[in-house]
Amino acid sequence: MNHESESTALWSIGTAVPAFQFSQQQALAFALSQVPSEIARHVRFLYRRSQIDSRYSCSQALYHAIQFETGEAASGEASTAERMQAYEAQAADLAAAAAKRTLARQSLFTAADITHLVLVTCTGFVSPGPDVLLFEHLGLRPDVKRVQVGFMGCHGAMNGLHSATAICRSEPQAVVLVASVELCTLHFQTTPTEENLVITSLFSDGAAAALLSGHAYTAGQPRCYLDAFGSHVYPEARHAIAWRVGNQGFDMGLGPVQCPRLASVYPGFCGPLALVVRDATG
Repeated sequence: MNHESESTALWSIGTAVPAFQFSQQQALAFALSQVPSEIARHVRFLYRRSQIDSRYSCSQALYHAIQFETGEAASGEASTAERMQAYEAQAADLAAAAAKRTLARQSLFTAADITHLVLVTCTGFVSPGPDVLLFEHLGLRPDVKRVQVGFMGCHGAMNGLHSATAICRSEPQAVVLVASVELCTLHFQTTPTEENLVITSLFSDGAAAALLSGHAYTAGQPRCYLDAFGSHVYPEARHAIAWRVGNQGFDMGLGPVQCPRLASVYPGFCGPLALVVRDATG
C-alpha cells in the first residue's frame, strides 16, 4: 500500500491518569473488607487473575476508603445525577491533559492546526460536554468540527479512530485530535454480585489522545499508518457486555466471552492485509 497517498498518519499518542493511585493489593484488601467471608477466596482469585499492579481513580472518597479500609466506599449509594456531576467536574481536565501530551510529543502540528475533534466517552453524559471544554483547555479554533462517539463501551476508542480515519481520507488536509476519557470508578457498585466483583477488580479511570492527519502532510515521520478497520456484529451475543443507565450510576452486564467465536472472523479481516493469525483462541 502506498502510505503517502492512501493512509491516515498517526503522529502521536498521549495518556493521562487522575491523582489518586492505589495498588491492586490495597484494592483487594478493601474488597475483602466489604464482602461476606464465604466469597473471599473467589475475590482473591479475581484480583490475582487480573494481572494488574495498580490503578487510578478520580474519586478522592474511593481512594481514602481503599487506603484506610473505612467501609465508606466512594459512590455506592450515590445517585446517577451525583455521579454525573463528578464526571462533569473532572472529565474534561483529564482529557485535556492527555491531549496536551499528545501535541507535545510531535513537532509538526500545534493546537491551532487541528481541524476536527473526536471525543470518545461512555461513563458520563453532559451537554455542553468535555468536547466543548477542550476548546478552552487547548485553545482550539472556534471552527473546529466535532464528533462524539458515546456509550459504545470498551471498543469506543476504536470507533473514534475509525471516524477520524474516515475524516482524513475524505479531507486530505484534515488534522484530527481523538480524545478518549473514561471515569469508570464513578460507577462502582457495592452489592457483591459476580458482575460487580469482576468490574471492581478490573476497571479504573484515565484518558488517552491521538493526533492523526490526512495524506496532504508528507513532512516528518508518523508513528504509524492506520490502514483498515473491521467490525462484526453477533446479535445473539448482545448480552455478553451491556451498559445501562441505572438510578445509582451505570450498570454493567457481563457474560462469558467466547474467544472461538471472535476468532472465526479474524481470517476474513486479516487476510486482505497479509496478516497472519497465529492464535486467537485463548
